[in-house]
Parts: sequence; C-alpha cells; structure tokens
Amino acid sequence: MKLKALYCPYCAGTVKIDQSSKKREYYCIHCGQPIYVDDEVKRSEHKEIIEDVAKIQYVNYKEKVEFEKYQVYKQNLERYYKHKKLAIIISSSILLAGILITVICETIVKDDDSFLWVLGLFFIWGSILGLMGGVCMQKPKSPDEQQAYIKEMQIEAEKEKSFNENFWGKH
Repeated sequence: MKLKALYCPYCAGTVKIDQSSKKREYYCIHCGQPIYVDDEVKRSEHKEIIEDVAKIQYVNYKEKVEFEKYQVYKQNLERYYKHKKLAIIISSSILLAGILITVICETIVKDDDSFLWVLGLFFIWGSILGLMGGVCMQKPKSPDEQQAYIKEMQIEAEKEKSFNENFWGKH
C-alpha cells in the first residue's frame, strides 16, 4: 500500500490516499468535500482552488496585520489623551495650590521675604510649565504616518551615508 498526500482544494488540509487503489474519489477528513484523483481536469481545478485559497489567506493575513496596527495606534491614542488630561489636572491643582499659598502669604503672613511666598511662586511657575507640557504633548503617529516617517528617515540616512562616502572616501 503506497500512500500519497494530497491537499484539499477547499480547505487546503492534507489528505492521504492509497495510490494502489483504483478509487477515484476521496473525501477530505477536514471539510468533507470530494477530492478526485485521476481526472486531470479536476486536478487542475483543485490546483487553482488551492492557489485561490492561498491568495485569500494572504489577503486575510494582511488585513489582520493592518487591523492590529490600528488597534495599537488606537491604544496609544487613548493613552495619549489620558496622560494629557492627567497632566492638565495635576498642573491645575498645583497652580491652585500655588495661588492659595501666595494669597495666604499676602493676607495672613504679610511678609515678602517669606519662604511660603517663594514656595507659592515656585508652585505657580511649575504648574504653568506643567500645563504647557500637557497641552504641547505630541500626538502619536498613525501607522501610515509612521511608515512615511520611516521612509523619510531611510532617505535621510542614505543621503548622509552618500555624503560621508564622498567626503571621507569609501573604506
């Protein structure tokens, strides 16, 4: 008994058949579809179907990769907005604390050389810088923007390499 492995044209599963048998029709153990062995026309149809299945699987893989890229981008974008909101809230709280400390210095202590006065100003300036940082946070790049940026950096690297080779000579 000589066994031969065939691929199912419908699901691309492996099916083992007995070559010594005169049987012409087998059924796939994975999907149940008929597989014709000795008919050349059917065999070529099966090959085309397998190629089509492979193309479809490749397209599905590409779509899955693109979907995953955008999922990661979406997560990064959500994280970006969360951190930006948090930075603004914290900086605003520090600003209010600084204003409160300076008002206390002016009304209760009434001393311009007071440590509290300096601390209040420090809080105010720190919170202003924090607010600026929170507002000016850089938004994450989309996958398309990332690809364009990578290509741009590759072109720049090639230009720099070419310049260095021309200036210093090839080693």
